[in-house]
Amino acid sequence: MTLVSYADDLITVGSHDEQSLGASILVALAESDRFADATLRRICVSAPTIERLIEMLSWKGASERDVRRSAAVVVSMLTERKLILLRVTGIPGAIESVASLLYADLDELNILGLSILNKLAHDHDNCDKIGKTRGLLDKIISYSSIDHALAASTPRDMRIKAVKQSLRVRRDKNVQLELHQMAIEILTSLAMDDVAREIIGETGGVVSVLVAMFLPAGFTTKECRTTDAVRVEAGEALAMLAIENKKNRGEIIMALGGGVWRLVGALKDPTIIVSAARIMRNLCSYAGDEWQIPLRGVTAGAAKVLRSITVEKAKILSIFIGLAAQMLPYMEPGGTPRRGLGRGEARDGERAEVRGGDHLAAGVLQRLLRERRAQPPRNQRPLPRHVGIGADEQGPELSPKTTIYTCTLRAPALFVFLLHYGLLC
Repeated sequence: MTLVSYADDLITVGSHDEQSLGASILVALAESDRFADATLRRICVSAPTIERLIEMLSWKGASERDVRRSAAVVVSMLTERKLILLRVTGIPGAIESVASLLYADLDELNILGLSILNKLAHDHDNCDKIGKTRGLLDKIISYSSIDHALAASTPRDMRIKAVKQSLRVRRDKNVQLELHQMAIEILTSLAMDDVAREIIGETGGVVSVLVAMFLPAGFTTKECRTTDAVRVEAGEALAMLAIENKKNRGEIIMALGGGVWRLVGALKDPTIIVSAARIMRNLCSYAGDEWQIPLRGVTAGAAKVLRSITVEKAKILSIFIGLAAQMLPYMEPGGTPRRGLGRGEARDGERAEVRGGDHLAAGVLQRLLRERRAQPPRNQRPLPRHVGIGADEQGPELSPKTTIYTCTLRAPALFVFLLHYGLLC
C-alpha cells in the first residue's frame, strides 16, 4: 500500500480525525515537486476521495480551518486539469461547498475559493451553475472592490454593484492595467443586456471614464502603447453602450466634447481605428434629432473610411461599409456637411434628396461589396479597363481628348460613389 492509497482510505472510510489526517497527507504530497503528479493522478481516479474533499470545504468548525485549507489546496490543484472539471461540478452541492470558502473569515480560504471558481468558470455549463447559485455572484462582485471589508452590507442590485465596483477599480491609480481591462470587459458583457446598458449609462462618471481611457490626453507615445489593450476594450464598451440607447449616445457625445472630431481623429490610429468606426456608426445609427448637428462632423472622416473600404476585408470591411452608409445622410452631394439647417428645418427638396441618396448609397455599397467578393486572387489581376466619356461613335477606339479617366478599377461602384460626392475633385 502506498502513502497515497493510505490517505485515500483514511479520507473515505476513516473517522473525523482520520479524515483530517488523510487530507493533511494528501496536501503534503500534492505540494511536493517529486510526488505531485502521481498524487493528483491517483486522486483523479478515486471518485469517493474527490467527493469527500468537496465535502470538507464546507466544514466550518474553528478547529477545522487547517482541514478546510488542505482540502481547498488539493481541489484547486485538481481543477487545473480539464478532465476533472465536470466531475467536480457533477457532485451534488459542489458549487455551494466551494462558495462557502468565500464566507470564511480567513483570507487564504477566500482566495482559494475564488481560484477554484475561476478555474471552474472556464466551462460554459459551470458558468451557468455558478450564476444560478444563490448569492454567489453578489459575493464575487463584493471582492472586486478595492477594500471589500468596508463595502456596504445592505443588499443591492447586482448589476448596479458591478458597475460601481468596476468604476472604483478603474479610478484607482495603483491597480494594474490588467484589472482595468478585466473591469471594462465586465461592463462590455453587462451592456449586452438592454436594462443593464441603461443602468451603466445612468451610473455617474462611467461613460466619461471610458472616453478618457479610450482617447487619453497628455500621454506620450510610449505610455499610450502600454495601454493599447485597455483602449481597445474601452472602445468596445462605448460601442456597446451606444446601441439603441439615446441617453447613452448623448452622454458619449458630451464626454467627447460635444462633437465627434476626436473620433474622426482616432481613425488615424491603427490601434483603435476599428473601435472608433464602430462607435461612430452606432452614434449615427441610433442618434435622435437633437444630436444631428454635432454628428455632422463625421463627414470629415469620409475619405479615410472610403480608403479603408478599398483595402480591408471581412469583419473590418463590413464595419466601414456600415459607417459609410450612416455618413451619407449628413453629406451634401458635394461632400460637405449640411450647415445652417437642423433636421427639422430641412426643406422638402433636401429631404427628398437625402432619401434618394440613401437608396443610391445602398445600391452603390451593395455593388461594392459584391465586387469585393468577386475579386480574383492578387496574382491573377485583370488587365486595366479604360473608362472614357464621349468616345467617337464611328470607331471603337477612344480619342485622347475625350478620355477623362484611365485607371484600373478594383471596385467600379466605389469610383461612382467618390465621383458623385465630389471626393475626387
